[in-house]
Amino acid sequence: TLVIVFTSTFAQRNSRSARAEVVAVARLRNKHF
Repeated sequence: TLVIVFTSTFAQRNSRSARAEVVAVARLRNKHF
Protein backbone atom coordinates (compact mmCIF):
# COMPACT_ATOMS: atom_id res chain seq x y z
CA THR A 1 0.00 0.00 0.00
CA LEU A 2 2.44 2.68 1.16
CA VAL A 3 5.11 1.07 -0.99
CA ILE A 4 2.77 1.13 -3.99
CA VAL A 5 1.98 4.82 -3.46
CA PHE A 6 5.67 5.64 -3.08
CA THR A 7 6.45 3.59 -6.18
CA SER A 8 3.70 5.37 -8.14
CA THR A 9 5.15 8.74 -7.17
CA PHE A 10 8.63 7.55 -8.06
CA ALA A 11 7.25 6.23 -11.36
CA GLN A 12 6.70 9.79 -12.54
CA ARG A 13 10.47 10.38 -12.23
CA ASN A 14 11.85 7.10 -13.57
CA SER A 15 9.51 4.97 -15.65
CA ARG A 16 11.84 2.02 -16.10
CA SER A 17 12.95 1.70 -12.48
CA ALA A 18 9.44 2.29 -11.21
CA ARG A 19 7.97 -0.37 -13.49
CA ALA A 20 10.64 -2.83 -12.40
CA GLU A 21 9.78 -2.14 -8.76
CA VAL A 22 6.05 -2.51 -9.41
CA VAL A 23 6.63 -5.83 -11.16
CA ALA A 24 8.84 -7.02 -8.30
CA VAL A 25 6.22 -6.05 -5.72
CA ALA A 26 3.50 -7.71 -7.79
CA ARG A 27 5.51 -10.93 -7.96
CA LEU A 28 6.16 -10.86 -4.21
CA ARG A 29 2.44 -10.33 -3.60
CA ASN A 30 1.58 -13.23 -5.89
CA LYS A 31 3.98 -15.45 -3.97
CA HIS A 32 2.63 -14.42 -0.57
CA PHE A 33 -1.02 -14.54 -1.57
